[in-house]
Amino acid sequence: MIDAALAPDARVGFQLMLATGLILLTIAVHVAATLAVIALLRRSGAHASNILGNAPLAVPMLVALATLGMLVAHTIEIWGWAAVLLLLGQFPNLEEAVAQ
Repeated sequence: MIDAALAPDARVGFQLMLATGLILLTIAVHVAATLAVIALLRRSGAHASNILGNAPLAVPMLVALATLGMLVAHTIEIWGWAAVLLLLGQFPNLEEAVAQ
């Protein structure tokens, strides 16, 4: 455990700073992914209508693409949190860190 040698008050401060940093990083990843998905949809929307015309699957395909993009963002966020918790010694292995 990284903060074991710290005094109780310093430990709480360290935990709050680390948690705040991780939350800000999570927000940054999510914002970046959202902006990337929006840009991709704008580009893909014009191409999809040119290629597919009024095909009934055009809109569902774009929704699936956006969903996949956000799933990737969530996966990155989950693995980031798991890695930090594993490094802090909160879990014995990566499998448990990801599952929790």
